[in-house]
Amino acid sequence: MVACSWLCERRNKEEACEVSNPKKGRKFKNFIWQLNCPSKIKQFMWRAYKNILPTIYCLKLRKIPIEDACGVCGKVESSGHALWDCEVAGAIWRESKLPLPSFKTSLCDFMDVVWEIWEEKREIIWECFATTAWCIWKNRNSLKFEGRGKAVKTLVKEAKLLVEEFSSKKIKEKQPMLSRTQAWSPPSEGWYKVNVDGVVFRESNSCGIGVVIRNVQGQIMGAMSKKLNLPLGVVEVEAKAFEEGLQLAGDLGLKQVILKGDAQIVTNALFGKCLPPTSIQMIITGARRWRHTVQEWKVSYVRRTRN
Repeated sequence: MVACSWLCERRNKEEACEVSNPKKGRKFKNFIWQLNCPSKIKQFMWRAYKNILPTIYCLKLRKIPIEDACGVCGKVESSGHALWDCEVAGAIWRESKLPLPSFKTSLCDFMDVVWEIWEEKREIIWECFATTAWCIWKNRNSLKFEGRGKAVKTLVKEAKLLVEEFSSKKIKEKQPMLSRTQAWSPPSEGWYKVNVDGVVFRESNSCGIGVVIRNVQGQIMGAMSKKLNLPLGVVEVEAKAFEEGLQLAGDLGLKQVILKGDAQIVTNALFGKCLPPTSIQMIITGARRWRHTVQEWKVSYVRRTRN
């Protein structure tokens, strides 16, 4: 009965706060959706604002029979406890080095922390704050349902990397697209143009290769994309793309091809204009064997915007 009474009081208090300052609430909700971070983190912050995260406190409000103790420290679990007061959450916030407020008593709602930062107009990177809170919540779920969590330093590092990754994507999106200064030009009669390119996926230690082959009319004679689970560098994967392009042309029975790629160091090495880097020396040395694949081949450098 005492627990039910306490929960009812908390619910009445929340409803009163929601009505008392609706302008403040609307302003903060708009602010959440304008954060420069993934939608899942914005949705998490919105749920924290509405106090509808599935904490034990919220589940009890919905009359779901459940143990009311935090799995880490045994205290009653509210959003304030799970995301701030719990010893695991506290360790993560301290490691984050964010300029956060301090409280003398335990918090029931995580939004108490948010409002303190918001009203004091602290100079804080909100994307870092929201992402760290989301990582704490994910870790809480792992501890609760899987019995294992991540180290504090690992979680803080993951939060920072996620913020950096999303920020870099936004910067790239804002950069103006370079216009093509010259349209695709056809090869000579009887020849085929083979455009090749490579890309490195550093986060997964893999890379990808793409090849498109066209005839003199611009018709696609063949195309290929391939993912390689190899930790190759940029130069290495570009050299591999040239090799794969020749192989595809040979498989299609083409005899005269022009290889075009945007890696100038590779094209110069194939031309014999410079010594190849050690990492691609085997591919460049093996280029003389490419005549067994096709009768005649040439190589040409093309700018990235035209490849």
